[in-house]
Amino acid sequence: MKRIQLSANLFLDELVDPLTYFTEDDNGLSKIDKKLIPIFQLLRDKYGKSIGVNAWWKHLPLDMTNFDPAKFLESMIDQGVYVWSGYRSPSCKIGAAKSAHKQGKAQDPKGDEKAFFKIVCENAKEFYVLGLRRIENVKYTKGWLHGDTLTTNHQPNKIRIINPKTGDKRTDNKHAGDIDVLTGEVTMFKLI
Repeated sequence: MKRIQLSANLFLDELVDPLTYFTEDDNGLSKIDKKLIPIFQLLRDKYGKSIGVNAWWKHLPLDMTNFDPAKFLESMIDQGVYVWSGYRSPSCKIGAAKSAHKQGKAQDPKGDEKAFFKIVCENAKEFYVLGLRRIENVKYTKGWLHGDTLTTNHQPNKIRIINPKTGDKRTDNKHAGDIDVLTGEVTMFKLI
């Protein structure tokens, strides 16, 4: 079986879970915001090294004769393999019901989150033009950088820095700061 390549370094299976991939007519392509593709590719090009998102493809069996996508998905979850780092289908039990992931507008590239954050700041205008509107605060993410195209509460020429769910109501899902698209300067807000 051949992977569906979306850009020089991104495959569709990295943005959708295996159940979606094997049960949707278009393998789930219509479930994702196409702006995510060039955003990922720009990050990969600037980083200069391999970056992954979902990692289930390499675990597929060689013999797909009796393949059950639902059982395979459960197996990947049980093994701790990334399956929800892009689009989160209705079968996903993590995250908010209206999250950017569940709308197909988010991805969590795996790797050095601080290096990724620096790349976004240094190239903020390029990322913004491609559609990047929000990233997560790297203070709370270890090994990935969430990026999405949601325009909720968006301010022109700013990439919003948001806190993920932190377990502290004072910081949970809060607007933590902004990256100025014109200068690349970061402004962080004091929340506590």
